[in-house]
Amino acid sequence: MTGRERVQCAMAGREADRVPFMCQLAIGHYFLHLDVSPADFWLHNDAIVDSFVALAERYGMDGVLINLPGRDPDIDAQIERRETRDNGEEWIWFRGWPTPLVCPEANLPQHPPEPPATLADLDPDHLFYEDPH
Repeated sequence: MTGRERVQCAMAGREADRVPFMCQLAIGHYFLHLDVSPADFWLHNDAIVDSFVALAERYGMDGVLINLPGRDPDIDAQIERRETRDNGEEWIWFRGWPTPLVCPEANLPQHPPEPPATLADLDPDHLFYEDPH
């Protein structure tokens, strides 16, 4: 059975040749075992997909567990500048965003904390969960 057949069989409640195998790997694992920059992994759908598929194939998985939302395909148009720091971190500045996206070499990117906004300062059309896209 192929991995796809195995998963379809199991999802239909039928017995497969074996239990389907999938694993949600740590983000740092991708960075340590693939030649992908944390910034590109975080920002570009093709980098995420290629990374998930590469390690699923390497480890003999039957599928992948998608734990990251898709990204805006035009995210690069929103980038004002990118800077690489001496410690290997990449800082990405988005137009109109007060803090950079900090991309460590082997960890999740994050925005540094900002001072808390007051209710009067909030604009519902410009609230973002994680990234300014």
